[in-house]
Amino acid sequence: MSVSTKYQFYGPEFKRNPHPTYAAMRALDPVIQQPGLAGDVPIWFVTRFADMQAVLSDNETFVLDARLAFDPDDPRMAQFQDSHPVVELVHNNLLSKDGEDHRRLRALVQNAFTPRMVLQLRPAIEAIANDLLDRVVAQGQMDLIESYAFPLPIIVILEMLGIPPDDRNRFRA
Repeated sequence: MSVSTKYQFYGPEFKRNPHPTYAAMRALDPVIQQPGLAGDVPIWFVTRFADMQAVLSDNETFVLDARLAFDPDDPRMAQFQDSHPVVELVHNNLLSKDGEDHRRLRALVQNAFTPRMVLQLRPAIEAIANDLLDRVVAQGQMDLIESYAFPLPIIVILEMLGIPPDDRNRFRA
């Protein structure tokens, strides 16, 4: 499949200021397909809230597991055969599942994320957030994603799982 590239997501200009690109996409191409970073896998971009709600609520039309988009006898299914065990492991999680598998896994964890449980986590989350900010104060600047937005949810989840701080970097990789 050949998909043309209209928007540049991987260059320094986009990284410096992605907002004009996203604004143009919302105005001109609210739903668009482009090749990913390697250029061979098409990615759909859905940039308007209402469209995204429609996609997320329609499990019959939109799937995360591409294998569900093909009939079992479709020759394109061959691309999913004999995938590496690491790929299977990475895709075997709540965020990569569709339909009944997603609902089953979600039911297992939903009690940990009730408003009451999240409220109980607030002091610990604030402490982690403050610690991350304290680490960059002396530097006078920070990369928001690298120093804060990326590590914060990971550390919170690892704390919830009881993973010792010395083992955290293993999860980042």
